[in-house]
Amino acid sequence: MQEVSGSPGSYQIVRQSLDGPRSTVLASHGQVVTAALDPTGTLVASGGADGTVRVGPVSGEEPQYFFGHDGPAWAVGFSPDGRWMVSAGSDKKIRLWPLPDPSEPPWQTLPREELLARLRALTNLRAVPDPSSATGYKIEAGPFPGWATVPRW
Repeated sequence: MQEVSGSPGSYQIVRQSLDGPRSTVLASHGQVVTAALDPTGTLVASGGADGTVRVGPVSGEEPQYFFGHDGPAWAVGFSPDGRWMVSAGSDKKIRLWPLPDPSEPPWQTLPREELLARLRALTNLRAVPDPSSATGYKIEAGPFPGWATVPRW
């Protein structure tokens, strides 16, 4: 069973045991505004005060992070088939996210080179050096040869 507890602005997700008075705080979800369970009851999604949406095992392991809302993410939910997650934020945007494979490690925990390789495989956009740019880089579109491994979304 999941619950959100705390005072305004500092909510936490707490997993309560049905076998006794034990409870576990899922600290990996940070400052929570809202939370939801997937249809199987094995994943929890949370919307944060900082706009970050997280989804991870109810056991409390490191969740996947989803960035995109400007301001708090007020609502999260799962599709009935468990393949998609939705979030709504104070930025008046509703975002539909494909759920990652929960058996894969979260992208933010990958070694740098592996993360870059996965990101490169998803797009033909590249950050390339540009001395005339204020940042020193520009985004450039290149050829897209297709995916070596098609993402599951």
